[in-house]
Amino acid sequence: KKLMSTFSIDEALRHRCKVMERVQQIKDDLSEKSRKRVYKHVYILDLKGLGVKHLKKKNRGPMKALLDLGQHHFPETLDRMFLLCTPALFRGLWKIMSVWVDPVTKAKIQLLPKKYLPRIEAAGMPRSQLPDWMGGSHPNIA
Repeated sequence: KKLMSTFSIDEALRHRCKVMERVQQIKDDLSEKSRKRVYKHVYILDLKGLGVKHLKKKNRGPMKALLDLGQHHFPETLDRMFLLCTPALFRGLWKIMSVWVDPVTKAKIQLLPKKYLPRIEAAGMPRSQLPDWMGGSHPNIA
């Protein structure tokens, strides 16, 4: 509520687009530095604290718009997405909301419980690439 009362959906979409463009620039820089094409990224989102109030009908349109932005304007850039600390309510609603998500993208998304670290490591993400708040040791990620 506070976020959407502070920013309009258009402002939130513009911000999301700028973030995605910055991620693309980072990947381009890494590509040049490593001399290997880096075009995919891993997205990690902690849903701790997500509740019923965030999932009301009035918020579905903005959520769909944010999903569409990534799918339609930055296609094939997502390697994997980890949604951490997913509440039971969200997991149930995901079955409904995920119809908005392209099947290829949907297959890349993992909903993880509070004890997520072993599952992330099993998916191939070493602790050295994770921020300290997740139990990792990467120094440059907040």
